[in-house]
Amino acid sequence: GYLLEKSGQVAASVEEYLHALTVLDEAWGDPRKRGCRGHPFALLLTWKLGLVAYCRADARAIDKFADYFRSLMLHFAGGSPFVWGPPAKHSQMSATEKGTLRGDVASPGSDLEVGVLLWASEAKLWARASLWAWW
Repeated sequence: GYLLEKSGQVAASVEEYLHALTVLDEAWGDPRKRGCRGHPFALLLTWKLGLVAYCRADARAIDKFADYFRSLMLHFAGGSPFVWGPPAKHSQMSATEKGTLRGDVASPGSDLEVGVLLWASEAKLWARASLWAWW
């Protein structure tokens, strides 16, 4: 899913992220259920899926993934670099972060635009090395 996202195929990456989240859910349990903690990698998946939901203005998906994300944070917040909320804007990126971005911003809602917004949110984590520390 991550490689698809980075190559601009956001719709396909979402399908892969959903599949991975389902597999983790089946293996480690749904953190929203009593006695289940889930898996910390699901934080990355729900964060990415939430950002895409924000980009698509899909309130139902935002609510679903926010609930899942918050349940995971109850157990794994200590080392998590992820913060729930809408994606960062391209204009909020530093010059260093923009230097790592490939492509131009396209029409609103397109895979390219969503990919740029995902990268804008993720770039801050890479720039601070917090994603490496968590990974």
